Amino acid sequence: AIDGVLASRNVCGERNAVVKRLEAEFGETRRGYGLQRGASVVEVFASEDSGSWTIIVTNPAGVSCLVAAGQNWAPTPEEASLRKGEKA
Repeated sequence: AIDGVLASRNVCGERNAVVKRLEAEFGETRRGYGLQRGASVVEVFASEDSGSWTIIVTNPAGVSCLVAAGQNWAPTPEEASLRKGEKA
């Protein structure tokens, strides 16, 4: 993930471009999401292969900003079971 960049400035862009970059450069896919104050969408992206993770917030206009990123992502036992095709 791009945690060093986050410390120096806001990283924002059109949502589709941000999501494509997270997948192409870091292998991250969306793992969860929720609404913030009924307007913005908060999403968590992560890669099991690299262990990187990123949280973005997208406003109603479709602009996404990275708010946190890091390493050592670990899925919950339930998520790991579902990804392996087992019953949770």
